Amino acid sequence: MASHLLRQPRWVLVAAAPALLFLSLVVPFSAAKLTTGYYRKSCPRVEQIVSDVVTNKQISSPTTAAGALRLFFHDCFVGGCDASVLISTNAFNRAERDADINLSLPGDAFDAVVRAKTALELQCPGTVSCADILALATRDLVSMLGGPFYAVPLGRKALQKACAKYVEDDTIATFNDVMTPGKFDNMYYLNLKRGLGLLTSDHALVADRRTKPLVDLYAANQSAFFRDFSRAMLKLGLLGVKTGRQGEVRRRCHDFNNLFA
Repeated sequence: MASHLLRQPRWVLVAAAPALLFLSLVVPFSAAKLTTGYYRKSCPRVEQIVSDVVTNKQISSPTTAAGALRLFFHDCFVGGCDASVLISTNAFNRAERDADINLSLPGDAFDAVVRAKTALELQCPGTVSCADILALATRDLVSMLGGPFYAVPLGRKALQKACAKYVEDDTIATFNDVMTPGKFDNMYYLNLKRGLGLLTSDHALVADRRTKPLVDLYAANQSAFFRDFSRAMLKLGLLGVKTGRQGEVRRRCHDFNNLFA
């Protein structure tokens, strides 16, 4: 892997890992009818198109991968994976992305989704939802930096009207891996065992008998961490999804199709 793909800011790719792994233990799979073959007939090259676009974006802007993981987490964890965090503020709606907790979300992550949507609209107009694009882009970018590659069930629709989904939530935070900030690996857990956690909540993972066995496991076995991370990402991607008439396929990811929705 080229070294320029590994340069990342210190708020890193494992930013949401502890919360995601919590999901792997307690959140049941959604009953939503998503499938990996959802676009097989309507847009058969969807995964290749998204992969090509985000790969080029990551090469030109190495902050993209970490930003996409954060963006996906912020979108899904509060109210479900409906691409609502992508909507821009307009005269009729203060957008979720402008809530205080989301102001630090990196522009490169938003731009990656917009670019992928533009490419898909040229090939398959009005077909692929912004929520699915964000899910695929996140998977591909994490994989580019050494993380696991996992199948992504598709068929989500995007939120089609404004809501009060966004709130200030102190549980949605970033974590730091000061040793390998540009690589997706298990170093976060090795750091915890060495006493190098930066936040009180980091040290709590080691101190609490309920979570310490997981810290020990992931520090010793990166494959186990990747396995559970993949499962957690799949579960996260099923939270509160909209399907059918519950949502829409936006023409542009940052605007509702109906401005007055």
